[in-house]
Amino acid sequence: MTGNERARQALLAIGAIPAGSAGSALSIRDALIIGNQMLDSWAVERLTIYETRRELFALVAGTPSYTIGVGGTFNRARPVWVERAGVVSNPAVANEMELPLHVVRAADEWANLEQKNLSSTLPDGIYPDGGFPLRTVWIYPIPSVGGLQLALYLPTAITALAPTGVDYTFPPGYEEAINYNWALRLCVPFGRVASNDLKEFARTSLGRIKRVNETSLDITLDPALTRGGTGSKANIQTGDYR
Repeated sequence: MTGNERARQALLAIGAIPAGSAGSALSIRDALIIGNQMLDSWAVERLTIYETRRELFALVAGTPSYTIGVGGTFNRARPVWVERAGVVSNPAVANEMELPLHVVRAADEWANLEQKNLSSTLPDGIYPDGGFPLRTVWIYPIPSVGGLQLALYLPTAITALAPTGVDYTFPPGYEEAINYNWALRLCVPFGRVASNDLKEFARTSLGRIKRVNETSLDITLDPALTRGGTGSKANIQTGDYR
């Protein structure tokens, strides 16, 4: 369905237009604006994002920073955040080697890095600042050799829907979540009272896609609790080792 067709479905769900009616152009336009505002808010919530893309960008020797966003050095949609990063040291061969990079997420941590102009053959980390419409990705240490690529793992959200011309499809679960939550957003501006059924459909359908998108985290254990890696493990209930 196109953006306008999805807007019409959301209006039907709250009874703002009768079944079989196309709806007025003004109502469809307003509903589409509200729906795109909802999708924009979903873009900053990790559990509503189903895809994390690995994208590669060429690094130039001696270059400390790059802009990322439409029209930037890395010309793609501005990412809300960077999930992970790596440096590819031999991109021209089939068995490329990617080394993980530390992603600095706080301005304070970046400010406390004393030698920002330090050079090295390989970087250790990156700092993607919060710039808008272009972020700046700082590389440290600054690579002193060419032929490297920066691998960025970027959560990629659903973008704004165009009124016509594009038939949008989504992974399982998203059709219902988008439709009912969109309909819920339309109740106030269109003078409708949200039914308990609508609220429940919106809540449960959104919860389902969030559960699917949830990722488990690896938990690290202090080596002291395993006797320095000798294989013995601490039992937190008894205080003994086994």
